[in-house]
Amino acid sequence: MSDDIKYNTTKGNLDNLKATDDATSLIQSYDSSKPKDGWFRKYWPDGNLRYEWEYKNGKRADGVAKGWWANGNLKQTIEFQGGKYNGLKIGWYESGKVKSKVTYKNGHFDGLWHYWHENGQYAQEIRFDYGKRISKRAWDENGELIESVGDFPTVKEKRWDWEITYPILINQFSRESMTLSVASTFRVPDGYGFRVPPQKIMNKNLIEIGNFKPK
Repeated sequence: MSDDIKYNTTKGNLDNLKATDDATSLIQSYDSSKPKDGWFRKYWPDGNLRYEWEYKNGKRADGVAKGWWANGNLKQTIEFQGGKYNGLKIGWYESGKVKSKVTYKNGHFDGLWHYWHENGQYAQEIRFDYGKRISKRAWDENGELIESVGDFPTVKEKRWDWEITYPILINQFSRESMTLSVASTFRVPDGYGFRVPPQKIMNKNLIEIGNFKPK
């Protein structure tokens, strides 16, 4: 089923969805009806799963809601918290290629949104600040910039010096720890904060053998 199919947006019901039914408004109405607790699952006519998520206390439970294309490929995943969009939403083309990665905060558009053409070329970049659109850039399928609106932060390289202490334990033999320093560089938008918390170093058996932290 292609993206340009003409969906029926005026009829249909969640208990007997047809392949051509657009369930968006039906789901919105159902969400508002304080559904009973439990898993919500709806299927395509051929039996493939179409929607899956959980309700708790009359609203979407914390977790990830999923939707699938009729061919079984994922269509989208959406993170929920507190009954609202909160976190990452990923969309896929029916072919399985990534279409979009966008973020929400308490139900509002937030952060940097990314879109791709089906050929893999970057398509759009939109920056939101808690529901307010700050800037937008768009490219055609050949990678040519066709739209640029708003201000975009310049990107600068920032350097962090790390202090790494290891090993605490390797192959069950204790050993005195030693410390060395390394440096890493990240490209981040100018003026944006970037905090790196201390991290643990684990071996393949998930045993802590050291740690590293920014100086």
